[in-house]
Amino acid sequence: MTSDLRILSGCPACGTAIASARSLFKVSLLGEPSRVVKCSACGLVYKALSPTSTGLEKIYSAEYSHFNVPREDGDMADEMSATQKFVRCERLLERKPGSSRLRLLDIGCGSGGFVEFARRRGYDAIGIDPFLPSQLQSSFLRKAAPEEVEPQTYDVALALNVAEHVPDPRALFSAIYSLLKPGGVLLVTCPYGNSFAMRAYRDRWIHMILDEHLLFWTYRSLTSLLRTLQFSGRVSWRISGSPFPFGRAPVPVPLASPDACQCDCSPVANPRLGLQSHVWRWARRAQRTTLFANAIRSFVHLTRSGDYLELAIAKSA
Repeated sequence: MTSDLRILSGCPACGTAIASARSLFKVSLLGEPSRVVKCSACGLVYKALSPTSTGLEKIYSAEYSHFNVPREDGDMADEMSATQKFVRCERLLERKPGSSRLRLLDIGCGSGGFVEFARRRGYDAIGIDPFLPSQLQSSFLRKAAPEEVEPQTYDVALALNVAEHVPDPRALFSAIYSLLKPGGVLLVTCPYGNSFAMRAYRDRWIHMILDEHLLFWTYRSLTSLLRTLQFSGRVSWRISGSPFPFGRAPVPVPLASPDACQCDCSPVANPRLGLQSHVWRWARRAQRTTLFANAIRSFVHLTRSGDYLELAIAKSA
């Protein structure tokens, strides 16, 4: 075992001993073989090894893929997806938009695309990321962690594709609870730990092979943790993402290899995915039409065929 990794003794969400968890399969994590297990209490699927601070620094270098995501102005598919997330949050807010300018914090903001959408919608929006490279820092993109944010200062907090990355989710969500105003809303998106793709492809699931992906949440495991941390308001959720049978990694990843995949294996980043890439690009073009986009999203949720979980939850006023 290298200094980049540590062995977990219990579930990162509920603390239940890992000895009682069900082993599913093995994957590579920073070149070391790691078991993937399912918590016997809350149902969280997680890797039994977790990166140390040095391991995290290796993963989230300035070259990390999500800091180098090209953004296309006027991308209607992205804008429509963002708008639906805003609407989901606004329906749960105690203080409705229009009463005053709402403050929004995007945690793990990457290159800041979602912050730009929020600012165009009228939010006073800021993005933070503890690993944000200096070239991306600005007046509204800052290198910071949620624990450094002043308490009760934001109406909406976003954790988009963040909850799967954190070694200590209790600390993350506790900090988010603290920084939200009474009646504020948290929106989380993350790979779905009970998806058809995860169960069918196992160690070949695209989200599973990434070193930075450690935790795979279900509705039960996520809401259970958030309720424990005093998020006692209403919940709104859906299953989203790529529908099954998509989501299989293009090539096997060895269990112990220094060259194990650390890239963003999404179809947009990897043109070698063939048919999956072509279908994904076609779907994005089609989703520029509101009616078609809504039909696709409704189908994915109703059939539970997607590989992502999107959940909004309110903090009591």
